[in-house]
Amino acid sequence: DAEWSTAVGLPTEPGATPKDKDKNGKNTADFPWGKEWPPKKQVGNYADESYHAKFPLRKNGKDADPWIDGYNDGYVTTSPVGVFPANAYGLYDMGGNVWQWCEDIYSGKSLRVMRGASFSTFDAFNLLSSGRSGDLPDRRSVNLGFRCVVVVGPLSP
Repeated sequence: DAEWSTAVGLPTEPGATPKDKDKNGKNTADFPWGKEWPPKKQVGNYADESYHAKFPLRKNGKDADPWIDGYNDGYVTTSPVGVFPANAYGLYDMGGNVWQWCEDIYSGKSLRVMRGASFSTFDAFNLLSSGRSGDLPDRRSVNLGFRCVVVVGPLSP
């Protein structure tokens, strides 16, 4: 979780655990693409106009499925890695596409940390760089994944 926060460019966060950091003193200004909400250009794969066109109704058939009104990244579900701009560290897709599993415990003894949001995420709170969620490590879904990192030299911004 701490490594992910560094990789997305967050300053040190207050709190002893990922859940503490998520709930207390959460950074509410920084998104993976900058500080503006909603995003003004194609910056990541989130619940956009394309997503809404494909999934216009929730399962109950009554309410419109949420999306970022006016944003269109062009992908209904997952996108190829690297089609959106890299961050200052040269890392792609730190926000959107799929939630990324982290090794850390979110809460209790079994919920693991997930970061970065996904193609079905639409709300500013979860799209913040400081956004976290927790889920059981055996959970499988089309909007969950992980990041493989290979260090080939010193990291610098």
